[in-house]
Parts: sequence; structure tokens; C-alpha cells
Amino acid sequence: MYDDEGHFEFADLMPGAYVIMASFDFTNSYNYSYVSGYTNYYNYWGYTGSTTNYGTARSSYVDKANIEKHVTIDKDGEKKEVNLKEM
Repeated sequence: MYDDEGHFEFADLMPGAYVIMASFDFTNSYNYSYVSGYTNYYNYWGYTGSTTNYGTARSSYVDKANIEKHVTIDKDGEKKEVNLKEM
């Protein structure tokens, strides 16, 4: 059984060892800046300084997360709360 917030309940499990597994795909994107070069300045007498040139870009990636938690039920009717976020 599950509720609107994504909480699951497994009822009437026999004593034993169980594995709870969750797997999901996700994407992330981000912006970043980088140094694209420098502009050097000169006058009649030589080098007078430079400025840094910056560029911006956007990147993204797709990845997969696999979460696994081992749970042991020792006796009939035993209740255990398992949080997959706290690994």
C-alpha cells in the first residue's frame, strides 16, 4: 500500500530477510563560466596590461540512482520503519 506522499507499507510479511530497492533516472543542467582567453594591451613603449575574457556555457547530464536497503523481520507482526533517504 502507498499514500499520496510516496510512503509505502508492506503488510503481512513473514519473518525473514528482505531487500528494498528503488531505481530512478534523473537529469540535471547547469550554467558555468570559463576563461576563454586574455586581451593584452601595448603602447609605443611595450606591454601595459591585460584583461581576462570570460565565456558562459550550459551543460546537462542524465544519470541513474539505485538505492538498496536490507531489512530483517524477526517475528510475525513486527513493524520496521525504513528511510531510503538516510543511507
